[in-house]
Amino acid sequence: MRIHRTEWYRLTRLPAFLLCISVSLLMLPFIPGSTASAVTLDGSSRSYLQTRESGGGSRLIPGYEYLDLSAGDLAGEAVSVHFGGWARYDFEQENAKSNIQYAFVSYRRKEDNTLVDLGRVLVFEGVAAAERVDGAYARTDLARNFSLSAFGGVPAETGIDLPGASIIYGARLSHQLPDLYRLGISALREEKNDDDFREEAGVDLWLRPLAAVELTGRSNYDSVSRDWMEHSYYLSIAPLDKFRFNTEAAWYRYESLFRTTTTAALQFGPGLLDPNETATILGEEVAYTATDRVSVFANVRLYSYEIAGNATSFGGRINYSQGRGNAAGLSINRVDGDDARLQYTQYRLYGSRRFGKITLAADLIDVEFDENTAGDNNAYSASLITAYDLMESLRLGADVEYLNSALLEDEVRALLKIIYTFGFKFGGGA
Repeated sequence: MRIHRTEWYRLTRLPAFLLCISVSLLMLPFIPGSTASAVTLDGSSRSYLQTRESGGGSRLIPGYEYLDLSAGDLAGEAVSVHFGGWARYDFEQENAKSNIQYAFVSYRRKEDNTLVDLGRVLVFEGVAAAERVDGAYARTDLARNFSLSAFGGVPAETGIDLPGASIIYGARLSHQLPDLYRLGISALREEKNDDDFREEAGVDLWLRPLAAVELTGRSNYDSVSRDWMEHSYYLSIAPLDKFRFNTEAAWYRYESLFRTTTTAALQFGPGLLDPNETATILGEEVAYTATDRVSVFANVRLYSYEIAGNATSFGGRINYSQGRGNAAGLSINRVDGDDARLQYTQYRLYGSRRFGKITLAADLIDVEFDENTAGDNNAYSASLITAYDLMESLRLGADVEYLNSALLEDEVRALLKIIYTFGFKFGGGA
C-alpha cells in the first residue's frame, strides 16, 4: 500500500522531534570518541505565581514554570542534549497548558564549525528568523569563507490550529571577510496539503567598513504574493568617543508579513491588523556618554501608514548606573499622530538599589492623552520590585504593580518568582 505524502505528514506530525532524538541517542556509540569521561548537566528553573484580573473582571491566579536543561560532553564534547519547555496552570479557573519550546540532540565538530541538531530545533537563519521545526538543522563552513546551513521537517505551530499537514525546509548560503562584512542569501518553503503555503527568499547583511561604523539589515521577499515583505536596516556611527548615532530605516507590508503567521495575536481580524496596511519607519537616536556612570539619549521616529495615517515620536532619556543593581533613569516621550489615540506624552521614572543580597527597584509610568478618547485622558502605573539572593544559584523575588486607566481601573497585580540555576558533573576521574 502506498502512503500519500500528506498522510505521511499526519503520521509523523506529533512524534517527529521525539523520533529524531531517539535515533540520535542510538547513534552515540558509533560516533568517534563517544566514550566520555564525564557528563555535565546544566539548567535553570523559573517559577512564577501571579494574581491579576481578566478582561471580564474575574480573578486569575496563573502559575508558570519555565525549565531549560542541557546535558553536554556525551561524546568527547561533541554531543549534547538540550530541552526547554513551559507549563501553565490557573489555580482559580483550574485549567492547564504546556508546550515544548525545543528538544534536540546536537553534534558539533570544531574543525570546520559543523553543527547538526536533530529534534525540535530552533532556526535563526536569514529569512527563517525564528522557526521551530520538528526535524533537523545543520550548518558548516566551506572553503574560501563560505558557510552553508539548511533545515527541514514539520513546523511546530503554536497559538492557533492551522488546518492541514505541513512540511517546511530551507537553506542559507553566506560569505564573509572577518571583521569586514557578512552577506547571506536564504530561502524557505512550506507546503501544506501538497500546496505551496509559504515561499520566501531574503538577503541579510552585516558590514563594518570602519571600527566606528556598523550596518546591519535584511530584505525579505514573498514569492507567493510576489511582493516584498520587509526592508529593515540599522546604521550605527560613533565619530567621537562619547557620541553614537543610531539610524533606523524600515518598511513593512502587512499582507505578506503576517499572511502565514502561526500566532493568534498577529492574525488579521477586526481591530487587529489590516492586510492592506504598509508601514514606513525612519528613526534617529543620539547617545552621549557624559561620564562612566551617566548617559544621555535623544531620539525621533517618523511613522507613515498607508491607512492609519502618520505619526511622529520624539523624546529623550537620561540613565545613571553604578555597578551591579544600582541604576536610575528618567525619560520623556511625545507622540503626535493623525489618530487621536496617537496624541499623548509619556513620562517614566525608574531606579534600583542593591543592599547586599537584596535588590529593590521602582518604576513609575504616566501617559497623558491630549483628548479623552476612552473615558479617561490619563493612564499610569507604579511598580515595586524586590529580589533576594538566597544563594548564588537561587533568587527569590516579588513584584507588585498598580495600574489605573480607562480599561484597568485601580487594579493591583502581584507576582512571586523563584529562579534557580544549577550545574552538575557526573563521572570522570580526578
